[in-house]
Amino acid sequence: MNQTGKVQIIGIDDGDILERIDSQLRSLILSTERAIPGSRGFGLKDNFLDLISPDAVNEFGIELEEKVDKFIPEISIAGIYLEPDINGDNVFQIYVEWRDDYDSGN
Repeated sequence: MNQTGKVQIIGIDDGDILERIDSQLRSLILSTERAIPGSRGFGLKDNFLDLISPDAVNEFGIELEEKVDKFIPEISIAGIYLEPDINGDNVFQIYVEWRDDYDSGN
């Protein structure tokens, strides 16, 4: 997974909220599960990174959805796609949106 991959947040117009959610999501994705003392469940397992593309996308998506439910409950994963960039590297594109039952206070 390319760490500079795109995270596109849809359905959220507030810039401050976008920045916070982007930061939380990136932290979750870039952290390895059990690496943070006091929050051993935060982060993703790294076993899916060794799988071939379709399996990696599926495993990554399942893992990310479970962790987002727990650690960033106001959003949900709308879609995850694996796309090659101009250098031929595969990049995950992640689309998130407000959870239907979340009250954003607006």
